[in-house]
Amino acid sequence: MERRVIVDAPTSIDTNKCYPLLFFFHGNGGSPDPFVSDFASRVAAGELIGVYPAGHLNSWNLGQEESTADELEFIGDIVSSLASYQNIDNDRRYMAGISNGAGLVHKLAIESNYFRAGAAVVTSLTTTNLPTSSSPKISMLQILGENDGVIPYEGGDSPTGHTFLSGEQSALTWAEHNGCSLTPEVTTTTDGNEKTEYSRCDDN
Repeated sequence: MERRVIVDAPTSIDTNKCYPLLFFFHGNGGSPDPFVSDFASRVAAGELIGVYPAGHLNSWNLGQEESTADELEFIGDIVSSLASYQNIDNDRRYMAGISNGAGLVHKLAIESNYFRAGAAVVTSLTTTNLPTSSSPKISMLQILGENDGVIPYEGGDSPTGHTFLSGEQSALTWAEHNGCSLTPEVTTTTDGNEKTEYSRCDDN
């Protein structure tokens, strides 16, 4: 099977620096193409190299999707192929995703050591996808909405076929896994959102 990935690098490479990698994973039914323009200014400024894989059948296989592809192998192949290039900082490899792609962020954080940090936008952990003792410790950002009708903020069954932890339980699960202080700092952001932050974690 052939699978597609878009790699967007600065037009002019500064040979005296190494560039971090940002992998971004689209949602179910989406494609990687819009993210090229979303991050184009940051790529052009030399802040990062953008890596935008395409899910098989426009989705990522998390157990309930139409795709049955081996996502761990696919992303591993991309990581391995990019590792041979000069001027890439493979110690600064990051990932982010939205919805189904955010579920892949959780999965890759649990089952691989490819990434230094991840951002899961609009998805918490599911009951069948939880960190284990063999999972690496990884910085994780979760962004969720209380009024989301697909990914229930309070947890439970979803129209996607997955059963989700609540937003708070998902964050706490990562904090426990990472050896953080389990007393979070809870603040309200300037735009009125609630921010819960666990700190003083193992491996900083």
